Amino acid sequence: MQKSESPALALSISVVVYRSDLKVLLQTLQSLYVAVNEILRQGLITQASVRIICNDDSAGRLEDVLQPLVSTADIELSIQSAPANIGYGAAHNIAIAKAHSTFHLVLNPDVEMEAEALIAALAAMRDHPDVGLVAPAAFGDDGRRQYLCKRLPTPWVLFLRGFAPRALRERF
Repeated sequence: MQKSESPALALSISVVVYRSDLKVLLQTLQSLYVAVNEILRQGLITQASVRIICNDDSAGRLEDVLQPLVSTADIELSIQSAPANIGYGAAHNIAIAKAHSTFHLVLNPDVEMEAEALIAALAAMRDHPDVGLVAPAAFGDDGRRQYLCKRLPTPWVLFLRGFAPRALRERF
């Protein structure tokens, strides 16, 4: 009887862009690559891929801008144009459908990731196999905690979103 090899632990990452600031996107990907290279180095995963879905016409420009980053990493990068601006969720679904990975990260194009963030996320997923989703702690440029969207908004939040003037919405 032959020993079976352990399956590859793969991480796929999707980033959806629409009129994104290329400088900010590059910072996002640079911080991501540092974090991914660390989890590769530690053996938490064996392979990683990043798929950028463009909901605009920026795919050609992105290839040129990101070429220096791609050539220095052990991470597969692909850039794909969506047929139109299909929306954030639908574009991520394209990437998820094409991913053949153990873990998948949905990443905004304007996030700078701490190098240890993926280590903590993968440890949480590994240590709690009954958990299907991990959300990060998010902090603004000023270091203050930012509260992410919740599953069910309160009636007050729904009212503000639908009817309040912009100035009032921004206060809340």
